[in-house]
Amino acid sequence: MTINYNREFHGQEKLASPQPMAVSGSLKCIYSGQTFCDNWVKSYNQYTSDFNKAQDRAGQEFMLDQRHKFYVMCCSILAEIREQAALDAPSDLAA
Repeated sequence: MTINYNREFHGQEKLASPQPMAVSGSLKCIYSGQTFCDNWVKSYNQYTSDFNKAQDRAGQEFMLDQRHKFYVMCCSILAEIREQAALDAPSDLAA
């Protein structure tokens, strides 16, 4: 599904800004509780910075959606890594 942000949010007031930047160690995976690495926090904060610079509601909503997609992608990667590590771990049943 593709959203036309300009059409969907035309004429609406901007959301309150600025949004605060995430600090290192504050972003965690919703699936595993693992903490995001500093590079991921920096990338997440770039979306926040772009949100804070947006000139209209459509731009803000677009950046919020992109930031959320990035967050979910990071959580999915961490979940896959954790799942793979569990599969690779030696099993007590093998003995």
